[in-house]
Formats: sequence, C-alpha cells, structure tokens
Amino acid sequence: MKRNPAHYGSAYHLALFVSSLIALVILVALVIKVFLLFQQSSFDGRHQYIVEVQEPQQTRFFVLNPDSQSANTLLVEGIFPSSPMLALGVPIDATMVSSSDIASFSDLGNALLLRKNELHASTTIVDAVNIFIFLHTLTKTTTQHTLSADQQDTLFSHIFVDASVYKEGESVAIVNGTDVAGVGNKIARLFAHIGANVVSVTTADVPTPTSSVEYVGNSSYTASRLSRILHLPLVHLSRTAISDITVVLGRDRATAFGQ
Repeated sequence: MKRNPAHYGSAYHLALFVSSLIALVILVALVIKVFLLFQQSSFDGRHQYIVEVQEPQQTRFFVLNPDSQSANTLLVEGIFPSSPMLALGVPIDATMVSSSDIASFSDLGNALLLRKNELHASTTIVDAVNIFIFLHTLTKTTTQHTLSADQQDTLFSHIFVDASVYKEGESVAIVNGTDVAGVGNKIARLFAHIGANVVSVTTADVPTPTSSVEYVGNSSYTASRLSRILHLPLVHLSRTAISDITVVLGRDRATAFGQ
C-alpha cells in the first residue's frame, strides 16, 4: 500500500513548525535571562563601586572609581560580625567571601570571572566582566592602604569619596525616626566619607514607620547613590524642603541601622 506524498509533506511542515516554535521559545528565554542579568547588575562602569572581600583573617575593600580612572584598596584586620557599612562607615556595593587572600586588583578580576561559584559573590556575571575590563584599562596607579584607627575618618574621606557626589554638592538632611539614639549620626558619618554635603541631623518628634530617600526637583546621582547604599526607596517630593535630599530613617530599618 502506497502512502500519500501529501501525508509526508504535512508531517514535515508540522515538524518544522514545532522545531521553529521550540527554537523561538528558547531564544525568548535567553533574551529574557540576559535582560534580567543586565537589570540585576549594579556596576555601570561610570560611577564609584566598592567591593567588600571577606578573607580568612581580614576584610579587604576594593574601591573602583571609573569617573577618575583610579582605584584604591583598604585592608582591615579581622572579620566583622555585622555589616562594616555601619561599623566603619564604609559604603558597600557588593560583597564576596574568599577562602584565600585576594591581594590585588588582578586577583579580584580573575576571581570574579574564574571562581565566582565558590566566592559567594553578590555580583552578576555582567558585573564581573565589567569589573575585569575596568581593572585592565586603568590609567592611574592604584593605591593600597591599611587601616590606622587614629587616622580612620581622614583616611576614609580620601579613599571612599565619590567624585560625582562631591561635585553635585547637593544638600542632605537626615531625620532619625527609628527611636534608636545615635543612628542619624552614624549614617551622617557614612555619607561624609563619600563626600556628601550633610547639612543637618535631627530626630523626628515621633517614630517614623518607614524609611526613604526623598528628593525635590529632578532626581540626581547623589539621591540614587544614597538610596542604593542604604537600600531605601526613592520618593519624589512635590513640596519644598530645607534640603535637596532628605533621608528618613524609619522604624522598619531600626534593627539594621542600629547595629
């Protein structure tokens, strides 16, 4: 019994259609994955980026400054039980844990690309590639520092100053609504280290439920930088304020900020 040639033709077209559909689904999934990777990435290759590396006996900070084509490292003996962001007043963009010392920028770039799975790094592969490229195209000599307690604030203001924040010079007011004493000054110290223009630190009359970074006018790099450092939402104010940016510290972050 002979089969109808049309049957083979329709089966071929059906198989072709199914294969094309599967290929399209795979392509769309890959595009979405790449899009999400870029969206989740935090190093834009234009502004300051600080990586904290927890080594076996010490903590090392790598400060990348694309806007000035420079980089610094800071070595601090010991491991911090809580975030060094508040303990030392150091802004952190990414963290990683290494079983061995990462003593140079070359080590950092290679580790992020080749050992990412064992580093528990918070960076994405896109961040790793961008950091690797930046470190291998530096035009200025990198500088390494070791923490000295008596010169801490002076040293930090030199190492961690964000040129873009400093140049914008936007006024920043801090309102402590956490009901925990001293939190406002702790955040002010952190902001001062990156060159922010802190004009006031006050305590709210009553505890504030939620934290936020509020700004008037157009959103600035400084507002978005402070928002990212503290992991707080940006809120646009239509009314006037005493400062360009107001950082409201609420009870929802009292535990984190009170460490």
